Amino acid sequence: ASGSSSAWLIHNSDSGFGSKDVQNLQRAIEDWKDPSVREPDKKTFLYMVLKNHRHLDGLAKLLSNSAIDLRGGTALILDDEADQAGLNTKPKAADSSTTYKRIARVRNALPHHTYLQYTATPQAPLLIALDDMLSPAFAELVQPGDGYTGGQTFFGLGASQGLVHAIPEHELFGSGELPDEPPESLLTAMRAFFVGSAVASVRKQPRPCSMLMHPSRGQQDHRQYVAWVQAIISRWTSGLRSKDDAERTDTLDEFRPAYADLLGTEPALPPFDDLVYPLQRCVSNVHISELNSYSGDDNVDWENADNHILIGGDKLNRGFTVEGLTVTYMPRSPGEWNADTIQQRARFFGYKESYLGLCRLHLHPDVIHAYRAYVRHEEDVRSQIAEHRGKPLREWRRAFFLDAKLKPTRK
Repeated sequence: ASGSSSAWLIHNSDSGFGSKDVQNLQRAIEDWKDPSVREPDKKTFLYMVLKNHRHLDGLAKLLSNSAIDLRGGTALILDDEADQAGLNTKPKAADSSTTYKRIARVRNALPHHTYLQYTATPQAPLLIALDDMLSPAFAELVQPGDGYTGGQTFFGLGASQGLVHAIPEHELFGSGELPDEPPESLLTAMRAFFVGSAVASVRKQPRPCSMLMHPSRGQQDHRQYVAWVQAIISRWTSGLRSKDDAERTDTLDEFRPAYADLLGTEPALPPFDDLVYPLQRCVSNVHISELNSYSGDDNVDWENADNHILIGGDKLNRGFTVEGLTVTYMPRSPGEWNADTIQQRARFFGYKESYLGLCRLHLHPDVIHAYRAYVRHEEDVRSQIAEHRGKPLREWRRAFFLDAKLKPTRK
């Protein structure tokens, strides 16, 4: 299609599918089949559809409408996060899972299409039955661009020292069993975040600058962390603004170890004294967001604050982009030790090379072990797929190199 806006019709499934959408598609098909219509004037339709059975059902009904004849037309279905939601979660049952059935209905309505799956964690699509309609016929590897910092950067054999810290065993608590006082490792992580944020404010990047706290999936735990963070920030704000020199000096001294720690990975830091004012501004103006089903909000107002602390659980897993993430505090355990699930929690991967020295990961020791094992597993899978490139994927022998504690995916 040409660059003209009229060459595209973009529809979001949130708006539903009605008679007007049938007419629009019907007219477009007539143009597609009319040799007198020039190619640049033939519309390309883009349907953005939530991977939910109701939304998919609406699209299937539109495409299956008796007034629409899609024969001769071509379609591309892009399934983002293809290992989640769409796969048949009841493969041994008499009836398939609902979303899977709706995807089948959409595909059946398109006589000529390609179904392209996209994911960073392909274990589930690779391991489903070969005769499943979503078992991939081929695989292509996608390489990250320049400046990407991923598993190798943080957990590979040549990983930079000082970026990853294990949370001490005595500061790990089960969901719903948090202590009365915040663990010291949380304060350590917050100090590193605020010193790094002060540096970022001087350098003007990254902007915004964010910290992620992922204690568990429990909403009660999230609320406790919010209370802790608010109390800590209130104390530090008061100390940094105090007219009492001794109180102000004592508060600043709390941040000096964090500054020394960051020097280990970012030797070109501004002098500590140059960060005193920006540090005060970062602490007093940070925006706190609680993100879970209790909070009812999926959005972070990135534009209206330079510094953010995000606190939540599963909502901060797959597909959630944290802008300018520097410090992660995640005492959550590996749970079921599902490799793909643990990998999807790694919101701290991204294009961070320019400010990598300001990044810190404070993780459950078992999670650190899981990520190191995952890096070896991922490299093994990628090298096998690269070697098999150009051949039918059904001929590829599914044999993974995987740590004994890890399972490739959920059953």
